[in-house]
Amino acid sequence: MEMHGYLKNKFIRLALLTIFFVSSIISLAQTQKSTKTIVNDGDTIVLSAISITEITTNLEITIKEIENIRNSVKSDKKYKSADSVYLAAIEILNNEKSAINDNTKEENTERIIVDALQQWNGYKNNLKEWKELVNNYSLSISKGLTKTNNLITIWELTLKDVKKENAPRETILNIREITNRLKTLKNELKANMLNVYTKQSQLTDLAIYIDETIKGLENKKNILRQSFFRKDNLAIWNTGDTTFLSKQNYQTFTNSLIETSKAILVFTRANSGRYYIHILFFLLMFALFYFLHTYSIKEEFVDELVLNAKKSTDNYILSALLMGFLSTLWIYPTRQLIVDDIFQLIMLLVIVLLTHKVGKKKLSRVIAYSIILHIVNVLQSMMPLALSITRIFLYIESFLIFVVLQKLLQREGPLYNKLQGSSWSFVIPLIKFAFLGPLIAIFANTFGYVGLAAMVNNVVANTIINGFIAYAAMFVFTSVIVLVLRSDYISVIHSIKQNREKILKVFVRYISVGVFFLWARSVLMLMGMYTHIVQWVANIFDISWKIGDIEIDLGSVLTFLLIITVTFIGARLIKLILEEEVFTRINLPRGVPGAISMLVGYFIVGWGFIVSLSALNINLSEFGLMAGALGVGIGFGLQDIVLNFISGLVLAFERPIQAGDTIEVGTVLGVVKSIGVRSSTIQTYDGSEVIVPNGKLISNDVVNWTLSDRRKRRDIHVGVAYGSDPHQVMEILRKAANDNVNVLQDPAPWILFEGFGDSALNFRARIWTPMDVGMTTASEVTIAIYDGLNKANITIPFPQQDLHLKSVEPEVEKIILQRTKVSEKKK
Repeated sequence: MEMHGYLKNKFIRLALLTIFFVSSIISLAQTQKSTKTIVNDGDTIVLSAISITEITTNLEITIKEIENIRNSVKSDKKYKSADSVYLAAIEILNNEKSAINDNTKEENTERIIVDALQQWNGYKNNLKEWKELVNNYSLSISKGLTKTNNLITIWELTLKDVKKENAPRETILNIREITNRLKTLKNELKANMLNVYTKQSQLTDLAIYIDETIKGLENKKNILRQSFFRKDNLAIWNTGDTTFLSKQNYQTFTNSLIETSKAILVFTRANSGRYYIHILFFLLMFALFYFLHTYSIKEEFVDELVLNAKKSTDNYILSALLMGFLSTLWIYPTRQLIVDDIFQLIMLLVIVLLTHKVGKKKLSRVIAYSIILHIVNVLQSMMPLALSITRIFLYIESFLIFVVLQKLLQREGPLYNKLQGSSWSFVIPLIKFAFLGPLIAIFANTFGYVGLAAMVNNVVANTIINGFIAYAAMFVFTSVIVLVLRSDYISVIHSIKQNREKILKVFVRYISVGVFFLWARSVLMLMGMYTHIVQWVANIFDISWKIGDIEIDLGSVLTFLLIITVTFIGARLIKLILEEEVFTRINLPRGVPGAISMLVGYFIVGWGFIVSLSALNINLSEFGLMAGALGVGIGFGLQDIVLNFISGLVLAFERPIQAGDTIEVGTVLGVVKSIGVRSSTIQTYDGSEVIVPNGKLISNDVVNWTLSDRRKRRDIHVGVAYGSDPHQVMEILRKAANDNVNVLQDPAPWILFEGFGDSALNFRARIWTPMDVGMTTASEVTIAIYDGLNKANITIPFPQQDLHLKSVEPEVEKIILQRTKVSEKKK
């Protein structure tokens, strides 16, 4: 193909190429996409236009995204009914508040006030759920708005670019249509957000209304408690109404039953969704106790703790019922007093049957009296204080309290002998102190302080009843722990099997402490002191000290100590699990398990220390400069500690010395018991324990007798008299070595005839034995050699020397000759 004439000129060709290159750059610059930088919730986002080749695909994606956003902010039925629920709630709460105000004008209204508090606290909990629903809806709208605004910005940038590129008119119309749809969605979301703001404002007003009502009820309750110490009735001898079955008493009792039924109805409505959880928990308890009953321990000779546990599971239905009703404390957090009374009565009936079945008949009879006491206490609390029947009930209740306490304190009673001398012996003085309660109630009732008498009787009676429930719960729960720890399924866990008794003691101790504190909490709540004590403790924890820019409070210090304690306990527990569960089931080189355990312990303790410092509100980054300064001090003042610590890490990784090795360092010879952070412990053969810094084990010469081989050589030297047969002697030595079970055959015993000594033929028996029995084996082989030589009439000579006299002084020679003649004459 021929070029045109002007193209043959190289300068023209270069100019055309230059023009083409420049036009390409301009074209690329013109097709660069538009961008916009926005900030959402502190995050900087760069949005860019869509390229013209991807517009069709992104149109479809955006349409789907619009539908997704609409679906995500679509309100459910519960939210749609928020306005009507709010109006109905305001009307109901106003009516409830008016009814409470009317009821509290009467006397003896503490029960009504407490029930009202429970009811309004339930309203407060429901309000929290409603707030959470609205807030979640608000969050979904906010996310939808953010996403919609971003899409609008992207398509507006895209429209700007396609106009510059003279895109087809249909493309521009499609972009405008999708932008309008996004703007319509944006307006819908804004309208929904305004609606949410309205509902949130309504909820805030409702929360203030409920809080004010609760605060008013608390004030009335406190005023009523303070009035207990004022005389509120006539002395018993001045009262005019002595008719037990008067019309007023009957009407009052009827009204009390009506109020009680209303309280039960309120409870059933407020907790309708929790019954399934309670039923499921009952079924789980039945399954657990039936399993323990079926697969419990079969041994005949077991201790008392196990016998009691087996008795508990033998009555698995009663035990399951007791644990099931105890769960009401957590399943139903807001309960009316009458509901608590009903659950207490059911649990007391179950406990009576259970204690009778397990052989605690005396205790069963005492609990039967407490059932009567509980019924009288409930009836008395339902009656106004001004009625004569109320005062009669108070006298009966005081008498029943006396009876129950007296039976508990009898020497042959169900608890006295068991508590005496045990860790629970402090309960006996508490029971004796409780006798003051009914005495105070009788005197107060007699002299017209009926409110005081009712309060004291109620506190003492419920303290006794809750004590019986706590005792039974501890008995049943301890039984479960005992049987679970002794079951065959748990026995496969080595750490539990080997430490079962220790674990059981720890569980029993903490169960007892936990149950005691729950019982003490119930007593403080009965006395109305629990919230004050909690507030007082919280105020103590808020006490703070300021050290420079760091502020530390007492609560943080206690949290620091708690984290450190839990860290060390956790490190020990994990080390126990690793050593007794994991490493016993896998094959690792000797020393590796110990190294892993030590490193894991270092990691857990280090992590716990960092977390505990965070609990003190200490920012570790602020210690960077200080750490650099301290590095110099550590280099000089703490160099030995750091050296020993690093040496411990070297021992862990290099493993020249391991726990169980027999080593010799300096003058110390013994077995390594443990390798710690700073030092190692060596137990010598005389029983003493020597603490050796890890630095010495790294920098000094250390003889490790068992590093790679636990076989050790022992040499036994033997000398026999001249004239003995060497072959026979060697055979005796060989037989003595081979006959001993602890003498290794690889390498085999080695018998040597070493040569001629001054007074004996010298032999050596060289044997190899395990390190642990080396000295004992050498002793046994030596005795066998001695016995063999005696049997063969081979003597073992003692050292002998011949004296040859070359010259003697004349006087000495004369004396020797005279003594020789004398001795010959005697013969």
